[in-house]
Amino acid sequence: MTDEELMDDLRRVIQAMDNPSLPDPAAAKSALAWNHIDAELALLEYDSELAEADSGVLLRGAETMPRQLTFTTGDVTIEIEIGPSGLIGQILPPQAATIELHSGNDEPRRVADADEFGVFQIQEFKPGPTAVVARAVDGSWSIRTAWTVA
Repeated sequence: MTDEELMDDLRRVIQAMDNPSLPDPAAAKSALAWNHIDAELALLEYDSELAEADSGVLLRGAETMPRQLTFTTGDVTIEIEIGPSGLIGQILPPQAATIELHSGNDEPRRVADADEFGVFQIQEFKPGPTAVVARAVDGSWSIRTAWTVA
């Protein structure tokens, strides 16, 4: 390889790094948006899809079973079940809250209220990059889940 060929290869690599092509730029922008700076990050503690894959056990009809996700902070847990009728969840310990569902595909955010038992539901849920923001009605806490592809 000549010096000129090497320089041409380096130019192509640098140009590709300066102009990355993303499969979904809107999802990348949404994931990096820091519009809930006051919200504590709730980490994914359990994902039924990952648990089944890790167990090595193939369940008959597993594709029709609801997916279960659990996100946790120090004091608050959000349990979510995603099924054909939408998304159903509960805040633990049970309490009233406002729930916002954010998707990375430029869809408008969906808002729901969790009742005094912490239960909420969002119908017509579309799969894709998703994050949930929950705020206690009394303002005592605000949390945001990690982005998950649901």
